[in-house]
Amino acid sequence: MPKKKLNMLVCFSGGLTSGYMTDKLLSEHSHEYNFLVCFANTGWEHERTLEFVNKCDQRWGGIVVWLESVTHHKKGLAPTHKVVTFETASRNQYPFEQMVIKQGIPNKGYPHCTRDLKEYPIHSYVESRGWRVGRFEKGELVLPDYMTAIGIRCDEPTRIKRHKTIQNKCYPLVDMFPTDKIDVLNFWEDQEFSLGIQEHLGNCLGCFKKSEKKLMQVMRDVPDAFKFSAHIENNYGFVGKNKIRGVYVDSPRTMYRNFVTTPDLIKLFKSSDFSTVDDTDVSTCGADCSPFADDVFHEAMRLSSD
Repeated sequence: MPKKKLNMLVCFSGGLTSGYMTDKLLSEHSHEYNFLVCFANTGWEHERTLEFVNKCDQRWGGIVVWLESVTHHKKGLAPTHKVVTFETASRNQYPFEQMVIKQGIPNKGYPHCTRDLKEYPIHSYVESRGWRVGRFEKGELVLPDYMTAIGIRCDEPTRIKRHKTIQNKCYPLVDMFPTDKIDVLNFWEDQEFSLGIQEHLGNCLGCFKKSEKKLMQVMRDVPDAFKFSAHIENNYGFVGKNKIRGVYVDSPRTMYRNFVTTPDLIKLFKSSDFSTVDDTDVSTCGADCSPFADDVFHEAMRLSSD
């Protein structure tokens, strides 16, 4: 009897690394796995990211599922998903702003954007396909009936988490075909197309996880990207509580590190030599972004299920 295929969710962020991982999985392991390939659009990506996802999708035979988060403004309802296409995917930050209207501005202390814009809609879609998602029942972890492929390379050991989570994560670029950044870059140099933007322009353009240096690079290259962060700071700063250094304060949330506002960033850019900043910085958000929230959220979920 032929061996039954296992289920694998493949999270394609729209970056080079996860694109390489997806290509290798599809070309070398389709006889072993049933794949679901998902891309979660937040509406704040660079247009070339969307074009790259679309070209990859065409290369792979139109199997990428384009998802966007649907925020339900009634308290207690988690985001679900809607399926979009390259043509209909948001370019005006709509999914992101809807999340902010309900949950407030995300930042280092309130990193709910990954959870609400990526994790929840992906899980919502997977469940709609009849796959069993992971969950906590009375404090006990119930694993999903699939593995989740995460695009972390073998030269990123600090990002690898081997303990079990509700996603049942696996690391193909570590365990199935060990890969470093040079391998990824060499692969895409040999293809007919590539991402076509530098690393600091990957994922949400004004992401608070990007270092100050990368944000300056974004401001240099796509200054209009920060109109959105200024907009949400001006309009939704008092949505949700604000805790600074462990103390709740009566002041608006800001997006960036060290409680820096968007106008502060713009002033810093204009008053310094950041306009000629080099492109060698490495920080936690760039070419690829994790599709899942930090384990702190999942510990909270476990405790809340008790």
